[in-house]
Amino acid sequence: MTTPDRAGPPEDLGVVEIFGAPFSTFTRSITLGLHELGIHHIAITRAPHSEDIKAKNPYGLLPVLVHRPDGLYTKPDEIVTLYESNAIRRYIDEYLAPIVQHSSNKELLSKELDWMDSFQVSVKPSFHA
Repeated sequence: MTTPDRAGPPEDLGVVEIFGAPFSTFTRSITLGLHELGIHHIAITRAPHSEDIKAKNPYGLLPVLVHRPDGLYTKPDEIVTLYESNAIRRYIDEYLAPIVQHSSNKELLSKELDWMDSFQVSVKPSFHA
């Protein structure tokens, strides 16, 4: 797999596809992040638990990110498929984002990650109660 040139033109990142549904808050969070970072992507509307999604995610949940680093010329074993929102976010931050999204200071980074994970397990579940 080639490393994307974050400073180059958008096509240097290859093809980024997001499979999801407009009503999915997880899909919207990921696509909003891509938009804010200026990362071009293809939004593909699919229903959760559809056969197409189950082929990419064993749980049948949304969103699913498919990254083809070399576009249509990407070899099948080099295609990156992610289906967990947190993993998708980290992949975008690490490999696709044009700038580093986290602090370079380890102490600040650890606090930032603690805060995000605490929100994920304590505050966010109360939205679904």
